Amino acid sequence: MNRLERLYSTYNPALTPIKSYFTPVLGLGVQYKAPNFFLGVGVPSLFNNKRFQDNNGWETTATDVAYLYFSAGSVLSLNEDFSLSPMFIYRAVPNSPNLFSTTFAIHYKKQFSFGGGYVSNNNLAFFVTSQNRKGIEWDYGYEVVNRINATAIQEGTHEFALRFLIDSPSPEKVEKLEKQL
Repeated sequence: MNRLERLYSTYNPALTPIKSYFTPVLGLGVQYKAPNFFLGVGVPSLFNNKRFQDNNGWETTATDVAYLYFSAGSVLSLNEDFSLSPMFIYRAVPNSPNLFSTTFAIHYKKQFSFGGGYVSNNNLAFFVTSQNRKGIEWDYGYEVVNRINATAIQEGTHEFALRFLIDSPSPEKVEKLEKQL
């Protein structure tokens, strides 16, 4: 702790209870995937872990709790060039509101997509994706934050992603997969 650059040199008793800890993370999940839809359920962490300890009247605790995810989605082919992908995610965390998230994407020739989403905390999201046959994909997303509630994040958030598929499938495999979708 002494190697941290401090903004204030004043002693803060709230930091005293912070100690080293071991937190195992073990989760379980299962997904069923068919050519045009998927269903999944998962519990990313099975253990409830309490990290900080009480010290001299200061009650500082952080607890990891087990939570549940459920997801479902599909690909609906409109014609040879266009398809739609609705998706739904449900998250349940103890002592927290349940969260529902939906997205809807329109795909053009499986190389370009755009869409939007809604989260039950009244946030909206918009995204665009492009990929090529050489295994390179880029994504951009923007989430409009609900400013009605007092939250730590008061501005919209940007997300950029760049993916490289290292083991690129052969053109024959790509063509076979495209015919299946």
